[in-house]
Amino acid sequence: MYFNICFQTVLISGDYIIYARDMGREMYCVRRGQVEVIGDDEITVVATLGPGAYFGEVKNYLITQL
Repeated sequence: MYFNICFQTVLISGDYIIYARDMGREMYCVRRGQVEVIGDDEITVVATLGPGAYFGEVKNYLITQL
């Protein structure tokens, strides 16, 4: 069964949301601002995500859409 539960989280510059290879159950959607995806060296910016982008456990959402 799928429940549509959303929580708003306010973060400040420098906050970490998730780490690569972490086990998680959340999917995040960028509403405002930008999120930088940092590489394993903790320096290199691999990608920058803006409003409308999503990341995290996207499979949880995609499975319910089948």
